[in-house]
Amino acid sequence: ISLRFNGFYLSARRGVNAFAKKRRKRNTFNRMEGIPFDSPFFRWNGLLIMAGILIGGALALRESTRRGHDPEIVLGLFLPLLLWATVGARLWHLLTPSLSSIQLGLTTAHYFTHPLDAISIWIGGFGLPGAILGGVLALFLFCRKYQLNFWEWADILAPALVLAQII
Repeated sequence: ISLRFNGFYLSARRGVNAFAKKRRKRNTFNRMEGIPFDSPFFRWNGLLIMAGILIGGALALRESTRRGHDPEIVLGLFLPLLLWATVGARLWHLLTPSLSSIQLGLTTAHYFTHPLDAISIWIGGFGLPGAILGGVLALFLFCRKYQLNFWEWADILAPALVLAQII
């Protein structure tokens, strides 16, 4: 006789210990996918993207200091760059869906008819060219607002972008 309880099997022959073993086995995670915490699950690609952003930001801080600029400028630019790069990456994906997205029915027309799917970032993905364009737009607007040299700051941030992409 076996009884299914919340996804686990309790067998009359094996008793409660079998139930505990099954439960322990279920709580293990596949290290190939990511790291689980209590409720969120951090996937490796997200952790590596986050590491690339943080290490790239640290390189940009160092490069701005080396060139004699205030590192507070990089810290003030960090959030707008991150936000606009995310928006640009999502828009790029929505306007130029990959073949695998098209095969799933996630075309540009789908996103226009289902606008909530457009902001659901877990449906679909991001596009790197859009992230770069969004970041360039944010840098341009930031430099214009604070009267900074756009090309000099693009030169300061370029190694950080390359390093973040490598990671």
